[in-house]
Amino acid sequence: MSRVAGEDIKINTQLSPVPVLVVAEFIELERIVVNLVLNSFDAIDGTGGITIETEAVRSPSSSRVEGMQDAPYARLTVTDNGRGVPPEVRSRMFEPFFTTKEAGTGLGLSSVAFTIRQLHGTMSVESEEGRGTSITVMLPLSGT
Repeated sequence: MSRVAGEDIKINTQLSPVPVLVVAEFIELERIVVNLVLNSFDAIDGTGGITIETEAVRSPSSSRVEGMQDAPYARLTVTDNGRGVPPEVRSRMFEPFFTTKEAGTGLGLSSVAFTIRQLHGTMSVESEEGRGTSITVMLPLSGT
């Protein structure tokens, strides 16, 4: 992905030192990561950075998203320092065919959301206009 980003966008990885295993096909995980990173590319005007993090976590009951159990999860977070997502877009960004891009199809993030649901995971978005966006994906760890 660094070659696609060019010299002006730096991709940083903070990957778990131990394998974070989930029950999923490679193509499903690739779809999630590639689409999230491509959307981060599009959100950065000029120079910027994207951070990809992975970690095994336990979902504490106080921060559980609806439908999440208190169990071990793999957490994938993609963070950029781009434009950020306004609230009216954030509420629709995972809808099929919804796009803010001139040449977009509106299928990238909707396919991410569909894949995450199929894998019994959840997703959350934090964003501040002018400061960037962070999308966190939680997938059940293998064997749970």
